[in-house]
Amino acid sequence: MELAALVTIRQARDVTPNPEWPMQHLVEGQCGLCTHFGETHEPDGSLVQIRQAHEAPEVMIDDCGHPRHASLHLKVTPISGCDGYEPATAFA
Repeated sequence: MELAALVTIRQARDVTPNPEWPMQHLVEGQCGLCTHFGETHEPDGSLVQIRQAHEAPEVMIDDCGHPRHASLHLKVTPISGCDGYEPATAFA
């Protein structure tokens, strides 16, 4: 996949996942299922879908809103993780 396409995908949080994108399965403790994943912006359909299906596009990157990391402005993937994990509700 070309870099320009990846940048577009990563910046568009409300993009419906393309069935051709490789998906990654998520387990408790990973960023995609954490309340802080994408916390710096309004929740959107992609976050709800990730939390319900426990799957996320391999190319997705979003903000980490954990208070300990705020000054770092971290960008993380759904399969990233840290010891500050807090489970998100499926609909938030």
